[in-house]
Order: sequence, then C-alpha cells, then structure tokens
Amino acid sequence: MTIERGCIMPEAEEKDAIHVRAMMWAALAIIVTLALAAFAVYFAWVIWRSPAVPNVPNAPMDFSVAGAMLESAPQRDYASYLAEKQRMLTSYQWVDEQAGIARIPIEEALRLMVERSGPQAAQGGRR
Repeated sequence: MTIERGCIMPEAEEKDAIHVRAMMWAALAIIVTLALAAFAVYFAWVIWRSPAVPNVPNAPMDFSVAGAMLESAPQRDYASYLAEKQRMLTSYQWVDEQAGIARIPIEEALRLMVERSGPQAAQGGRR
C-alpha cells in the first residue's frame, strides 16, 4: 500500500498478470464440453445405426450397389431382347383389358392415325 496525501491506496494490479484460477476454470469447461459432445455423438450413433436383422418392418434400406455383372456371351441376350421388341411392334396384345388399352402393330397404328387425322394429313399436310 502507498500513502498519498494522507490516503491509503491499494497497489494497482498488474495488467499482464496471468489468472491461474480463470485458466483452470476455462480448461475444465472445455473438457466438460468435449466429454458431453462425445457422449452425444455416441448416443446418436447407437440410436441411428442399422439393426443386425434387416428383414423387419421399417428397417433402413441397404443402399449398397453390387458390382457390374459382365456376361460371357451377351449376343444371345441381345438377340432375344431384339426379338421381343420386334414381337411387341408387330403383334396384338392387351395391356389393360379392364381399361380397354391394347397394343396393336405399328403399321396398323400409323394407318389409323392417318385415317383419323383427316384429308389434309393424307395429302401431306397441304391445304
């Protein structure tokens, strides 16, 4: 303490002093925050991880994708694919019999479109 003009005044605190107690409280707060965050992450992981048995209702979907399946002789499959498409283009078949929707050969469909569009379409669209 110093005495100035008859008054007793406390010494001024140093501005650059390190407050050890404040540093300890700050370190404790950081440690507690990290521990709570780690507990929250672990708790969320336990709740949201996929179950061991995926064949239950409302189970999360498996989004893994299998690798590419290469065929040893794709020519046979491609030929049968083309034959099926050709059959669909040239045959009659019910798509939905209840609704009255049928598949007709492409040539027949084109002929019906020309007939229904009127005489302008038969002349090449000229008026």
